[in-house]
Amino acid sequence: MIIRIFDKMMRELYRLFHPQLWGHHMQINGIPRIYGIEKLKLGQNVSVNAGCVLQCYGKLTIGNNVTVSDGAKILTRSLRTDGYATNAKKAERDHIEKETRIGDGVWIASNAVILPGVTIHKNSIIAAGAVVTKDVEANSVYAGVPAKKIKTMSGD
Repeated sequence: MIIRIFDKMMRELYRLFHPQLWGHHMQINGIPRIYGIEKLKLGQNVSVNAGCVLQCYGKLTIGNNVTVSDGAKILTRSLRTDGYATNAKKAERDHIEKETRIGDGVWIASNAVILPGVTIHKNSIIAAGAVVTKDVEANSVYAGVPAKKIKTMSGD
């Protein structure tokens, strides 16, 4: 009982210190890590769960009615790979930033990873543990590493 009260207080404090999350009917379960929150464009009725990472440096757009399950990561920044041997020697390594977009009605299951620059179109499901390296079609289920389309669902 005390742990539940503490968790609820922590979530409300999290919202208090992140005013960009207000007014979106956002459900936070646990404490996500959000980096570069000023570049987050958030829809309505988004559920973000414990251990999630939302990396917004290259701009992250999340549509309406989206669920991001425990441990999922949505990335917008990665290390620059050209000339990596030289880059790796730098204290501040060079990065590339790309906009990542999550459409309406998407479910990103536990521990899935969405790489920078990917667009996940509406009403799609990303299976647990999948690594999404390319755009995802609407009304589809993607699974695996790298993620591949395994099913087409009927659209709304």
